[in-house]
Amino acid sequence: MDQASLFGLLIALVLAMSVTSTTEDGLNDIYEALDRYNWDDDIEFQAGLQAIIGSNSTPEQTTELALRARCFYYARCATMSPIQ
Repeated sequence: MDQASLFGLLIALVLAMSVTSTTEDGLNDIYEALDRYNWDDDIEFQAGLQAIIGSNSTPEQTTELALRARCFYYARCATMSPIQ
């Protein structure tokens, strides 16, 4: 995924979280939090990801779907109880 697409997903994440500040620093914080989170050890996320990806996805689709799922999951969890 190119940086423009990633940036677009991060903007959507910020809007989904109802964050009023869209400064570049805020986006960097979100990106870093997404990058730091241990996705491999989150059983709930992995189960959902496998259901989304299924068995017929290409490697490119898998990469795209995984990133979208991470953004969605992080936005959902961050509004309920922040992921660290």
